[in-house]
Amino acid sequence: MKKKYKIGLHILIWLLVFLNDFFPKYLNNSFRSYANSGSSPLLLFNYFLVCLGYLGSSLVSFYTTANLIAPSFFNKKWLKGILFTCLLFIFIPSYRYLLEFHFFLPYLGFDNYFGGKPEVSWYIQNSILYTFYSYFIYGFIYFIVTEWYTNNRKQKELEKEKITAELAFLKSQINPHFLFNTLNDIYALTYRKSDEAPAAVLKLSDLLRYMLKESDDKFADLQKEIDYLKNVIDFFRSGKKEPHLSNLTLMAKLANNRLLH
Repeated sequence: MKKKYKIGLHILIWLLVFLNDFFPKYLNNSFRSYANSGSSPLLLFNYFLVCLGYLGSSLVSFYTTANLIAPSFFNKKWLKGILFTCLLFIFIPSYRYLLEFHFFLPYLGFDNYFGGKPEVSWYIQNSILYTFYSYFIYGFIYFIVTEWYTNNRKQKELEKEKITAELAFLKSQINPHFLFNTLNDIYALTYRKSDEAPAAVLKLSDLLRYMLKESDDKFADLQKEIDYLKNVIDFFRSGKKEPHLSNLTLMAKLANNRLLH
C-alpha cells in the first residue's frame, strides 16, 4: 500500500473512532458537568474539545506501542521495550492530569470527578489500565498484522524475482545449446544432401524469431508455447533423429516458468 493511502486510511479510521465517541456523548449529554447547559454551539464545542483531548492520549498510546514498544519486544530488544513501556505509562497519567485539571476544568468547566480529587494511586492505576486494555493492545495487534502483511508481500516479491532469475538463467542456457545442436543437425542434413535441409533452415529461422522477439514478454500465450515446442520436436524428427533431451528439458522448463510468471 502506498504511503499516502496508508496515511489517509489511518486518518479515516481515527476520524471514525472520534465521531463514534463524540456524537453519542454529545447527543445524550453524557457529561454531568454539562447536564444543565442545554443545547448550544458552546456545548457542542466543549464536547468536541473534551473528546479530542482524550483522543490525543489514545493516539500517543497506540502509535508508541505499534512503532516502538512492539518492534522492540518482537526483535528481542527487551530493555528498549521495557524503557518505552515505562515512559508511556508515565506519560499517560501525566498527560491526563494536565488535560483534566489544567485545561478542561478551568477553561471548559468540565469536571470528571464531581468536585473532588481522586487518590494518586487510583488515578495512575486507572489511567494505565484503561490504556493497557485498549490502545496498548491494539498497537500490538496492528504491529503483528502489518508485519505479517509486509513479510508476505516480501516473500511473494522474492518468489517472483526467483522465477525471473531462473527464467533468465534457462534462456541463457537454451540459446547456445539449442543453436549448436540444431546447426549440427542441419549440417547432417546438408551433408546427406537431404531435401529437408531448406525446410529445416526456415523452421530454425522461425524458432529463433519467436525466441528473440516474443520470449521476453511478461506473459506467454499457451497455444504459442505449445506450437513452439511442437515445431522443435518436428524439426529434430525431420532430421530422422530424436530431439536432444537437454533441449527439450530446458525448453519445457522455460515454457513452464514463463506461464507461471
